[in-house]
Amino acid sequence: MTIELTETDALFVRHVLRMYAKQTEGMTSFDRETILDLSNQFKTE
Repeated sequence: MTIELTETDALFVRHVLRMYAKQTEGMTSFDRETILDLSNQFKTE
């Protein structure tokens, strides 16, 4: 399944994921790295 996002939507999703990974307590470093990797998939050119 593919979801079409506007550039603004993609930037928002990326920002929220990065913020979540950095501010959520109790996460393992693996979890944090996985979320940051996922957020990079929403990088816009």
